[in-house]
Amino acid sequence: MLKKTTLDSIRPVWEFLDNDTVLMRNGSYSRCFELELSSIFTLNRADYEKINEEFNSILNLLPEYSVIHKMDIYENKTFNKTTSSENFLQKSYFQKYLEKNYLNHKSYIFISNTHSNIFKQSSLSSVLFKNNIIPKKQTDNQNLENFDTIVNRIIRLLNDSKYFKIEPLDIQQIKRLQQQYESLDFTNKIATSDIYQDNYKTKIGKKSVAALSINSLDCLPNEYDIVYRDNKFSTEKSNINFSLFHPVGLGLNFEHITNTIFIKTDKEAIKELITKNEKLNVTFRKADLSNEDNINDSLAFKQQMEKGFYPINYHANILIYDEDIENLKVKIDKTISSLNQIKITPNISENEILPLYWSCYPGNASDIGFIDQTFLLLDNQASALNIYETTNKSDVSEFGVYLIDRISGCPLFVDISDVPMKLGLTNNRNKIIIGPSGSGKSFTTNHLVDSYLATDTHVVIVDVGHSYERLNKLHKGTYLSYEENSPISFNPFYTEIDSNLIEKKETLIALIFTLWKINTSGTADEDAIIREGLNEYYDYVTKNNAFMCFNTYYEFMVEIFLPNLPSETKALFNSASFQNVLKKFYKGGEFDYLLNSKQNINLLNEKLIIFELDNIKDHPILFPIVSLMIMETFITKMRLLKHTRKVIIIEEAWKAIAKEGMANFLKYLFKTVRKHFGEAVIVTQELEDILGNEIIKDTILKNCGAKILLDMREYASNFLEIQKLLSLTDKSKDLVLSLNQNLLPGDRYKEVFIGLGNEGNVYGVSLSKQQYACFTTEKKEKNIIDNDIEKFGDIELALQNYSEKL
Repeated sequence: MLKKTTLDSIRPVWEFLDNDTVLMRNGSYSRCFELELSSIFTLNRADYEKINEEFNSILNLLPEYSVIHKMDIYENKTFNKTTSSENFLQKSYFQKYLEKNYLNHKSYIFISNTHSNIFKQSSLSSVLFKNNIIPKKQTDNQNLENFDTIVNRIIRLLNDSKYFKIEPLDIQQIKRLQQQYESLDFTNKIATSDIYQDNYKTKIGKKSVAALSINSLDCLPNEYDIVYRDNKFSTEKSNINFSLFHPVGLGLNFEHITNTIFIKTDKEAIKELITKNEKLNVTFRKADLSNEDNINDSLAFKQQMEKGFYPINYHANILIYDEDIENLKVKIDKTISSLNQIKITPNISENEILPLYWSCYPGNASDIGFIDQTFLLLDNQASALNIYETTNKSDVSEFGVYLIDRISGCPLFVDISDVPMKLGLTNNRNKIIIGPSGSGKSFTTNHLVDSYLATDTHVVIVDVGHSYERLNKLHKGTYLSYEENSPISFNPFYTEIDSNLIEKKETLIALIFTLWKINTSGTADEDAIIREGLNEYYDYVTKNNAFMCFNTYYEFMVEIFLPNLPSETKALFNSASFQNVLKKFYKGGEFDYLLNSKQNINLLNEKLIIFELDNIKDHPILFPIVSLMIMETFITKMRLLKHTRKVIIIEEAWKAIAKEGMANFLKYLFKTVRKHFGEAVIVTQELEDILGNEIIKDTILKNCGAKILLDMREYASNFLEIQKLLSLTDKSKDLVLSLNQNLLPGDRYKEVFIGLGNEGNVYGVSLSKQQYACFTTEKKEKNIIDNDIEKFGDIELALQNYSEKL
């Protein structure tokens, strides 16, 4: 029969003081904080070594008889994000993840100032079983002021760290956390539960509770590292490390609480105890050879204290709970197995569950059974037995892309443009995306583009493989491609009369020389004459209300402007050559369609424009001209859409652009686009293309804030060269080589590394079936979907129809 206890009769809080301090019934003061940790996968061994040092510094700051209790709560949460957007793909994405469960992590730290009586406590001394008299010294105002001074130093130390941020809890927040703990329910609802216990079972409300404790040296291996190397993500050439207690942190995929308690011990008292034990062991040395080892261990411990290390009495436990007792047994076995991964053998605390649960009540860690539940370590040894990473969190931003967390599979909103600049990780929004065939590059870029468009960004894409054709139809964008029966056409001469023509004319001058001189540049005199001709042309069409296009420009130059040049100026300009070469672009000429379009004459306000160059990428005349038109289109957006985000994405076409003398445009773009609230993105498949291209190496890579890499396993054997080329840190290299090493079951997706300056992380690109149907580049699938589009006359219906077959 389980015995019932009401919480009101045993609650350990004595009173809440004015300065957000809690006075507990055993006489200890506690200050309570929420602790922000670094995101998982963002730390390597060197980081964990620094973290251990910083945590040691906190322990060193504490006065003797002080307690630090770190509580890591892992709670189930549900993804409930919805969207009011009419974006078909966005809605399908949120529908896929609606009600998805994931494990959320919150970390708290409680700092308690207690008294020397703590060293006489056992579990039976708990306030659960008797009323304590608060020592007079503990209620002394000076004692509290001294305590606050030290705690404030700890706050400064943690907030100055790159690995921690600490936020004090006010009284209401402390009460809320304590109420949640009392019911082991950390959702928004608050419900107080009764406690039931007999010799073998403990229940908090409806939940059965188990506790696995690390409460003696026998639980630990002879040696342990400060990190846990996760073999699921590591390779022969890379290491993914977490803090040592990761297996009982995010390594457990169910609700639990991991408690670690550090008690600052009296160094002189420990020295006296060691000396006393040495004498005792010497007396019985002959009777028991193990006493020789005890003497050696004690001497070594004493020597380490002489070097400046502090003695810490340490305790850890993992509280597990479930309404179903059979599920609880399974969780116990999983937790023991996780601890065995780090060679720790826990004690299953069947009879001490309630005292352990109560001593880990927020602010009450000084109630721990010091004699039977803690053991002595050096501060650096104790610090390693801890959790120092947390779940990835969504960025607080209006702009970004949804990717999934590689541990939980839950969607995260990730800003890879604005937030990194605000944090000083990058100084521009440019990106390079590198992914071999089959790595998921098309899905990643399509998803990125769709996310851009959802935030009213203007996107210009230069493509050579029809990768965005269905996305363009879905967003009703402008698709410019070259087909024999429908050749690509522009009208670069058209402009609004009252617009600023300075940059427009610069582009036109470059175009005219490209048409005329092909691969050679004009003279300064020719440039001046062309420039004057353009000025007079726009005056002419304005006065005569003529349609602006190449035809009227050619007529004006040949019939009006050039014949009327002074004779000395005519000698500086080969009018016959100009007329002869450019006439093929004039009406009746071979390319008369190219620069005289009466459609798409003003692309300024088109949100999505795709230039598909597959059929002309090797054409000696069309490709350089079309490339210039693309430049003119984007530069016009840069110049006139000052408060609108603008993105140009250049797929594999960048290789042809660079070869055709357009390298200066790429250089200009990557250096200046950030000044116009824009970003330039290069997408490439072959690393060899980068290695052999000086423009990419010398200009683009140096001006790319984000490096987005997909599966690089085929390059693992010679990754050092790639690492050097891309300026990747060792930490980033390890993350890149971990891609797709441990994908979550039950979902088809690929992972992507996003490097931002010297930092980076890995996410999953997991999409809805409708997004898959829109983004796939498999020819067979594309043909089926395209036939459905023609059949239904509705792309959304076609995508939905195909998605239901997946």
